[in-house]
Amino acid sequence: MKQPDTVASKVRPGALYKAVASDREITIGLQERMEALSERTLQSLSVAFSTGLLLLDCEEKPQLIPGRKSPPVTHVTEEVKTLLAAAKRVGQATAELPSGQIATHLNVQF
Repeated sequence: MKQPDTVASKVRPGALYKAVASDREITIGLQERMEALSERTLQSLSVAFSTGLLLLDCEEKPQLIPGRKSPPVTHVTEEVKTLLAAAKRVGQATAELPSGQIATHLNVQF
């Protein structure tokens, strides 16, 4: 489980850049994995919105914001904790970088 560890261990700003610089293999097959999981991602977003875990702020520019301050469940395994930390870093990167920059750096198309 090298890639989530790589991403989870980086700190902002520039966590995504740091992760890719330290492990160039992160981008291998990323486009295919993104496409394969797109339906699951959309279903997960639908659940998150319908349960209030995520909210959409449409004021100036649309933003996703957390609907609650604390996680809905506590995970005890290190593997899940690492995945959650990696997901947080990816979320932070999407907040600090334009989508075009992320797509170029990760070599993906949305």
